Amino acid sequence: MALFFSEYIEGSSNNKALEIYNSTGAAINLAAGNYVIQLYSNGSTTPTNFNLTGTVAAGDVFVFAQSLANAAILDQADQTNGSGLFNGNDAIVLRQGGATGTILDSIGQIGLNPGAEWGTGLTSTADNTLRRKSSITTGDTNPSDTFDPSVEWNGFAVDTFDGLGNHTVNPGTGAGAGVIIVQSGNSTDVDEQNETTDTYTIALTTTPTGPVNVAIAADGETQVSTDGTNFFNSVTLNLTNATSRTITVRAVNDFDAEGSPHTGVITHTITSSADPTYSNTLTPIPNLNVNILDNDVALREVYEIQGSGAISPFVGQRVAIEAVVVGDFQGSSRLNGFFLQEAVGDGNTATSDGIFIFAPNSTDVSVGQTVRLTGTVGESFTQTQISNISGLSIVGSGLIAPTVLDLPVTATTDLERYEGMLVTFPETLTVTENFNLGRFGEVLLSSEGRLFNPTNFIDPTDIPTTETENDENNVAAVTAQQNANDLRQILLDDGSNTQNPTTIPFLNDGTLRAGSTVTSLTGVLGFGFGSYRLQPTATPNFVDSNPRTAAPDEVGGNVKVASFNVLNYFNGDGLGDGFPTSRGADSLEEFERQSAKIVSAISALDADVVGLIEIENDGDGANSAIAELVDRLNTSLGAEIYDYLYFCSFYYLWMSNNTHGMRRGFL
Repeated sequence: MALFFSEYIEGSSNNKALEIYNSTGAAINLAAGNYVIQLYSNGSTTPTNFNLTGTVAAGDVFVFAQSLANAAILDQADQTNGSGLFNGNDAIVLRQGGATGTILDSIGQIGLNPGAEWGTGLTSTADNTLRRKSSITTGDTNPSDTFDPSVEWNGFAVDTFDGLGNHTVNPGTGAGAGVIIVQSGNSTDVDEQNETTDTYTIALTTTPTGPVNVAIAADGETQVSTDGTNFFNSVTLNLTNATSRTITVRAVNDFDAEGSPHTGVITHTITSSADPTYSNTLTPIPNLNVNILDNDVALREVYEIQGSGAISPFVGQRVAIEAVVVGDFQGSSRLNGFFLQEAVGDGNTATSDGIFIFAPNSTDVSVGQTVRLTGTVGESFTQTQISNISGLSIVGSGLIAPTVLDLPVTATTDLERYEGMLVTFPETLTVTENFNLGRFGEVLLSSEGRLFNPTNFIDPTDIPTTETENDENNVAAVTAQQNANDLRQILLDDGSNTQNPTTIPFLNDGTLRAGSTVTSLTGVLGFGFGSYRLQPTATPNFVDSNPRTAAPDEVGGNVKVASFNVLNYFNGDGLGDGFPTSRGADSLEEFERQSAKIVSAISALDADVVGLIEIENDGDGANSAIAELVDRLNTSLGAEIYDYLYFCSFYYLWMSNNTHGMRRGFL
């Protein structure tokens, strides 16, 4: 049982009052319980709230009145208010737990303006006094259904005040029978994200003559439990005494963005009773409203998040998406994430349908799975991504066909519309640069053959239109050619952030030469470190289209001159120790591997003069790097073929803070 309206006075002028009866069997602190009277004027669905204060004893009444009412009303008043209060066509609701709390009773019908009043004659809501029939033990908890005051109320003439201040409930058979609901903390509050719980108790006010079965049903927003561990959509209590039973409530963590807080409703129905004083008619049990904190955000499409520019319009915002995995690069040795793409895009050529999900240590996903997740939008090296992932779940599967791309593009920014998407290049692409292959696993590819530096074939001092020289930098021609080169290239990455990988990717018989080719390259297009890059989802099959010749082509003459970058050739102390070095090998084993390759390559050049680049600047003594290289080279050739010339580069000394830097030399 609970509080309910026991008298309603809508008299002349300011003679307005509401009497509230306490049928719970215990004193009620109205402020602590957040009890509120709500007034819905003239059919409105937006209430004016009046917070109640004070205490109402068990079996006693509480009177709320207009402060300018008749003295007979004010003598009984426990709380007054200077507002005009209600008229005969205004709906009134009593709640516990604040403005969205549990509805305990109602007069009238929310959202309906009946004209002047509900009811007729003395038993109407205008210019009359209404007193609750003594057989009524609980309030009307449905303020949206049809309201007929004659069902539960007796009517009296205007300005009848003689019954105000006391009320008697059900003096006949079954007196005192009812059901009490008590919420912990006077409200029931749960949280979706953490699936927190709250409790309330339910009890009969008397010991029944036989079992009373009460069905408790949640509405899909919550679940209920009788033991605090096992939760269900509905449970049934078998009550045989007046001992209270505890019901535990928890939120259902769904994917719907419903506002926070939003309301869940738990209903109570007496399904059977061996005691005739307990029934849905005589002892109806009010619904329980649950305040639910929502952790969901509105579901957005990937192309909305990507937007039509390089930077997402949602940076810093939490979003939820549902899309198909098109590239799986999870793990700290890879990219720590995966790529998602909308199953159906928006058809807008300015927006991408894919996005990178940065998700270290997340749930493992696979290509083809449809996943749903929530995260924060950000930019990493100008690649749009979602991070700080929560609520990741696999909700289905899908198949995404790669989008066909063709080089050259019209503008380098054209690739932005494909960022994060599964793409394929059906054309033949050529290895133009492999400088970063060993360190970062990157290869620069180009369409229509290899790319060369513009100054390889454009004289920077010529005037193309007149084919004459002017001894000035021809920046325009060189720049135009470089821009054309940029449109023909794409960087192939290895799907990893690891530097100096143990296994170098993309090798063909132990190497990958410039001029090698690959066809039907497929992967996800990403962006990082200033370049669009393809993370392959299928192993690229390179063809050695530019095999190494047995010897250089004959050019005439009788002196061979070559240059060779020995790439930080540092030999420690020259006696097998001194590793790791400041710039070169980290160990003797690594140095031996480096030295063997360099000696083999220089020997094969068979050059008369070799210019060395990036050799250690440690003098020209017997244990110096250049001396050791010459010794190893002559040993490999089986004769004293080469000697060396010391040549110190002050530029390299400066680059290494003047200590043990690099230099150039000649063999």
